[in-house]
Amino acid sequence: MYSWSIVGEDGAGACGVTDHYELALDEVMDALAGALSGSRGLVHRVCLSFIRTAYVYEGLIARCRLDPTGDPVWDDIPPPSTWTSLRPAFTDPGEALGDAIPPEAITTGLVDIQAHRQRIEETTASTSTDRR
Repeated sequence: MYSWSIVGEDGAGACGVTDHYELALDEVMDALAGALSGSRGLVHRVCLSFIRTAYVYEGLIARCRLDPTGDPVWDDIPPPSTWTSLRPAFTDPGEALGDAIPPEAITTGLVDIQAHRQRIEETTASTSTDRR
């Protein structure tokens, strides 16, 4: 599966997930057509998580950016490493690191942290009242 997202100076834009690589590239091109100069489209390989309702981002596989004249330019992104789940932080090549984790994955992670805190508070509160 493939996650695509548009990122620009004004923050994150359109995003989506598809099981067709070519469709993800087409969606990036369509979304970039209405984006500001300097925006870029990211395509990541993803799979479903077995432990939560989310996607696991396996690596950046394509990036398209708008040059100063507004023309799309596809960057040459080396394939992600295949032997470790630590790819985005430690083993991806330098030119891919800045976009290794897209904004929607970071947002999902922050939501997960908040949900985890709420579960701990609820569990701790119910355990405290049960003891009384």
